[in-house]
Amino acid sequence: EPSLLHLATPAQGRLAVLGDTHGHLKDLVHIWRQEGFPSRDLVYLFNGDICDRGDSAKRGGQQALHIWACVLSFKIAEPESVYINRGNHEDRDYWPLYGPQGFAAEIESKYSREEADELLDAFGDLCDALPLAAVIDDCCLVLHGGLPRCSTSNLQEISALPRPVVIPESPGTRQEEIIYDITWADPHAEPGFHQSDRGGEAVCFGPDITQRFLQSAGLRLLVRSHELPGRSQAEFKGRGYEWWHPILCADKDSVDSQPPPTLGASQKGWCLTVFSASDYCGCLDGNQASRMIFQGGNFHLMEHYGWQAERSLLAPHAEASPEPPPPDPAELSLFEGALERSLMEAIVEHKHDLLAEFVAMDKQKDWFLLVDVWLNCCRRVLPQIPWEDLLDEPRFVPINSGHVNYMLFLTRYQVRFRHKQGLHASFHRRLASQLFEGLLLADRPLRETLALLDLNGDGVVSVDEFAGALARFGKVLLPSQAKALYRTTADQGGTVRVETFLATLSLHFALTHPTPTTPETAFVPKLLDAICRDILRLGREEEGTGVAV
Repeated sequence: EPSLLHLATPAQGRLAVLGDTHGHLKDLVHIWRQEGFPSRDLVYLFNGDICDRGDSAKRGGQQALHIWACVLSFKIAEPESVYINRGNHEDRDYWPLYGPQGFAAEIESKYSREEADELLDAFGDLCDALPLAAVIDDCCLVLHGGLPRCSTSNLQEISALPRPVVIPESPGTRQEEIIYDITWADPHAEPGFHQSDRGGEAVCFGPDITQRFLQSAGLRLLVRSHELPGRSQAEFKGRGYEWWHPILCADKDSVDSQPPPTLGASQKGWCLTVFSASDYCGCLDGNQASRMIFQGGNFHLMEHYGWQAERSLLAPHAEASPEPPPPDPAELSLFEGALERSLMEAIVEHKHDLLAEFVAMDKQKDWFLLVDVWLNCCRRVLPQIPWEDLLDEPRFVPINSGHVNYMLFLTRYQVRFRHKQGLHASFHRRLASQLFEGLLLADRPLRETLALLDLNGDGVVSVDEFAGALARFGKVLLPSQAKALYRTTADQGGTVRVETFLATLSLHFALTHPTPTTPETAFVPKLLDAICRDILRLGREEEGTGVAV
């Protein structure tokens, strides 16, 4: 195969572009179950970075070898159904740098030393020979990283690149720069080329570079991967794709003032990032994954969540289909544990947002909502969950006479702490007490104490300031946990005055350390703060000495 592939969408079929998979086998399985296996009528282009990293342990961990086995099997059986562009991780010199998370470590953990050495050499040779880019339907350029920094580079020059070739660590020649940038460069919002925050020799390219290259090559769109969406543009955080270089951003210095034509209404920019590893590196409730489907002269983007891909992985006997399979009660047992855990994690994470939606729609204030109203609330907060499927499961959704008791529903999803200092019912009291202990030990004047809690001096303790105060005294919570604890002190407006917050902490402290009530010791409450401070200090001094305090 040439360095620059020229691919055409099958006349009566589709062509699918997949981005980074990084050992996430569940996403490949899910996509093949949804779209179908590679064939003459369904061509797949893998846009690099199959190697390195991996998924969470419960989803299989590092499975890049499995992905390679699947892809190469179809490449052998039906060569024109599968194509692979090279990514920066398809580099034998790069694999050892990732240690236990590297492709070399994965191979060495699954094979004997002799077999591992042979496989590493074979995969190294394979990666050095992979194509570097592809043009689809004479209108779309697909490569892993970005455009070369050489302003006069063109498709002919990419096509003429020799292979096998090693990705240079520090490019010195024009040819090395082109190879390096194709596998390593990233888009940037500012015009021109800029140094990348990846460090080394990596660069970023701006909208003018993209538009000029497309114009000169007679192309309409640049598709790349290489980068988790949303790192630079907040609106794409958590998505499986990211649009760069808006259509309205024209290159004023271009000889031809007219920008290239677009592929259709679906195109929102000149450059598109496609990323196909959901919940990247095992980060649950993380990003979606996407694939780009060319069909009938147009294209569309499809996304899926990690829990959906996990479901596909845990239902291996289901037939591949271009449409999602209908829920099968007999199949539920196959993925009940893992899937339900993912669902519960998502619900718990957004529990307070769900409650706000429910309360806003509860006109009767009786904790009941019509099923349709409840569904709409849930869809607005967590659109990725198939809520309609859950309606048939009483253990998930409590329904009575066409209504859902949303308070009962929410109380079914809660985080319980089994640590000796986290006995669910008293968890918030103990944390508040420990925060107050920290303030006592600090022994600062009132003004400085208030400043520890109210960083911006507006007289109100926000949830971020509250979480920060906990962190300063060694109690780091997840944002959802901090928000839950904060709600025990906030008023109906969702805020709390700093003096009220201190009083609440003092109350929690008093409840945890009861004050005496006999007449003979009535003076003690007035000295409680000072006494507690001295006791706590003494306890800190005696820690690890074996002396009882």
